[in-house]
Amino acid sequence: SGSQIVQAPWADAHPRPEQKVFEVFGTEAGIAGMESFIKAAEQLAAEEDAIRDAEMRAVRAEKEAARQKDEAALRKAEDEAALKKAEDRAKAEKREQ
Repeated sequence: SGSQIVQAPWADAHPRPEQKVFEVFGTEAGIAGMESFIKAAEQLAAEEDAIRDAEMRAVRAEKEAARQKDEAALRKAEDEAALKKAEDRAKAEKREQ
C-alpha cells in the first residue's frame, strides 16, 4: 500500500521595517492563503477609511450648516436692531416736529 505524504500549508512572515515590506516563507498554498488574507485586510482597511472619510465630511458639513445658520441668525438680529433703531429715530423726529 502506498501512503502519500501531504504537506500542510504554512507561511511565516518576517517584517523588514527598513524597507516597509514583509518577507514571506512557506508552501505555495500557505503563501497564497496569506496573500488572500492580506488582500482582504487591505480591502477592509480601505472600506473603513472610506466610511471614516464620509463620516468626517458629514460632520464638517453639519458644522458648516450650523455656522451658516448662526451667521444668518446674527445678521437677522442685527438687521432687526438696525430697523428698530431707525423706527425709533423716525418716531423721535416726528415728535420733534
